[in-house]
Amino acid sequence: MNPLDLEEVLTPAGIAVILALSLLSVSVWYVIIAKACELISVKRKVKALSLKLMAVKSFDDMCDVVGRIPENPYARTAEAGISCKVVLDSSGREFAKPEYEDIVRTALGKQLRMERLHLHSGLTLLALAGSTAPFIGLLGTVAGIVSVMTGLGTGNGSVESVAGPIGETLVLTGAGILTALPAVFAWGIFRRLAEREYVRLEIFAESVHTFLVKDVMLFGHD
Repeated sequence: MNPLDLEEVLTPAGIAVILALSLLSVSVWYVIIAKACELISVKRKVKALSLKLMAVKSFDDMCDVVGRIPENPYARTAEAGISCKVVLDSSGREFAKPEYEDIVRTALGKQLRMERLHLHSGLTLLALAGSTAPFIGLLGTVAGIVSVMTGLGTGNGSVESVAGPIGETLVLTGAGILTALPAVFAWGIFRRLAEREYVRLEIFAESVHTFLVKDVMLFGHD
């Protein structure tokens, strides 16, 4: 017998499982690469934005700086606050200071929730892949074992003759586990990084709020 004969693996059920795992694996690695590039890009852009905001002297300066920075969660959050302030100031209505501050804070809060969803995008796929891929592989193994055992039940083989094919169907379970491992590790890493980035974004939003309503400079970067 060859070390690995794929005859028992490449059944219709086995082929379906292999295709499903292949598609899942490609999707997982696409998300991993995309999220890594996204987080690296955000980190680089926020440092550039923070350095420029530390030199801001007025509201107009802030608008100019934010408008020149490529789109990223921090720039979008600042733009939400700026847009809110522009609308309030141009409305012609006199707002009490607490009300004015609350309206700007609400606008920033809405944008923060949108950015949190964006930071966590793709993580659901990683979680689903990590939890389902082993079972998809196991399903292929079970289907292969059923096929082999059916042949044994009809008198077409002995226990010794089917032991090898049964072992070969376990390749599908191994493939499912190999598909799941990078998804599980990536989910844990990216979830932690996304939460850390969101905390930084909340701190940044507070700085934007303080500057817009009190004209106090608190911008900086770590």
